[in-house]
Amino acid sequence: MQLKLANGFIGGSEIHIGNVTYYANSGRPETGNTMLFQSKYLQNGDYFVLSNMQQNYSPMPSSISGKYHKGGRTLAVKFVLDK
Repeated sequence: MQLKLANGFIGGSEIHIGNVTYYANSGRPETGNTMLFQSKYLQNGDYFVLSNMQQNYSPMPSSISGKYHKGGRTLAVKFVLDK
């Protein structure tokens, strides 16, 4: 599982799990700095909601946390970012 964080245009960020890509649902964070990520395969019904999402980071955070929702279950996730 990998987060590709697009600093400067956060809406271009992506999450990859194997060969499935989850795209930001919006070009900017929602109120409360959360952002929804969904796969184009919406029939799966799974999605991510990441916290502390901002258009620009300075300095870059060491990690981004959030939740992964799948099949009625919610799992906490944490993406460690490369420096």
